[in-house]
Amino acid sequence: MALGFFFILAACFCWGFIFVVPQFLPAFDPIEVALGRFFIYGLACFLFVLIKKRSLFRSPFWKKAFGYGILSSILPYTGLVFCLRYADPAVTALIYGLAPITISVLG
Repeated sequence: MALGFFFILAACFCWGFIFVVPQFLPAFDPIEVALGRFFIYGLACFLFVLIKKRSLFRSPFWKKAFGYGILSSILPYTGLVFCLRYADPAVTALIYGLAPITISVLG
């Protein structure tokens, strides 16, 4: 159970980290911050897949997965970084946190 609490805290720390990093990198474009973030995540995922399931590399779905990854991750995070630069972080967190709920209700 202690391991579960550790993973919960780690996940919350990582989620909150997306609001902190852009504030410490004002010299970089929001697109550069987003691409750097997802490059590191992609590299970590690539290493996990390389270690655990090499058979996934032979799947034909990589082109679609890449496109969906850009649309569902990089573009919204770039928008988040723009909001953090030009608006209040509290308002940005409220909008970004309510977006999945709003999209689910409207969908």
